[in-house]
Amino acid sequence: MDFLKVLAVSVVALVQMFPSAIGSSSWGYFGDDGPSHWTDVSATCGMSSQSPINIVPTDATLSTLAPFSLDKFDTTTALTLDLVNNGHTAQLNIAGASVKVSGGGLTGDYNTAQLHFHWGKTDAVGSEHTVGGKRFPMEMHIVNYKSTYSGISDAAGHTDGLAVLGFFFEIGDTSHPGIQKIVDALPSVTAKDATTSVTAFMLNELLPSSFDEFYRYSGSLTTPDCNEVVTWSVFPQTIKITAAQMAVFRTLQAGEQNDDGNNNMYNNYRPVQPLGSRKLYANFNPNAGARPSVHLSLALFALLSCLLSRMF
Repeated sequence: MDFLKVLAVSVVALVQMFPSAIGSSSWGYFGDDGPSHWTDVSATCGMSSQSPINIVPTDATLSTLAPFSLDKFDTTTALTLDLVNNGHTAQLNIAGASVKVSGGGLTGDYNTAQLHFHWGKTDAVGSEHTVGGKRFPMEMHIVNYKSTYSGISDAAGHTDGLAVLGFFFEIGDTSHPGIQKIVDALPSVTAKDATTSVTAFMLNELLPSSFDEFYRYSGSLTTPDCNEVVTWSVFPQTIKITAAQMAVFRTLQAGEQNDDGNNNMYNNYRPVQPLGSRKLYANFNPNAGARPSVHLSLALFALLSCLLSRMF
């Protein structure tokens, strides 16, 4: 009996010293920690209302959702910005000012807590959502929690808890001045868990010139625990950055090895999930050529796919 007591105490002590050893919450984008194993971390990741999805414009139901209203996106007063390499992404934490979003069919005000990015090894992939099967080099998520909840963790337990705005990036010839303010800070967070303060700038400097039009569906967080608590708004108007700006994101070090056997952070996106019985909405006619930057890209993508299929 004494031996069993000693053994039990020893086990408890070990668990307290190494909490990840039992019931590990480890997850990533490659190998045994990759998306196909996320249900080992959280069973919710295998449920039926997951994100991201492939947005099929012709399947979208026309909606009368009003444009978003952004509060304090145009000021630096009391704004505190901290950039973090959390081992999975570059995340800009937003505090101090009462930055919030409303409108857009949301049921109230949502406080803006952070934004982060998903990108690929090459400019051919990177975004989490796809449009007509096409990926973009990078996708930015602006994460907001309902103001009736105390924070993201609290909101993640409620079906109306989070509203995430998703923006696609494309490669262009001109450097993007807003993104450059984040790019300039990335070398300071190359290592996993590194943090640096970023001089406050107006958050609307990161946004496209027009963002009145968007797709809408109900989904989940795109990382474990994959809580199905997100009202997703995905904007077809792309943000153009240069290849040089994009390349700096790939210099960050992840908390895992990639398929090339190093720790460079890239391909940190989850595969698309089935839409299933959920409805996809658009507050514009996506088949009327309303956003040429995306729809022209899709047309070229389809043409290239057709040519390749004939060649091979």
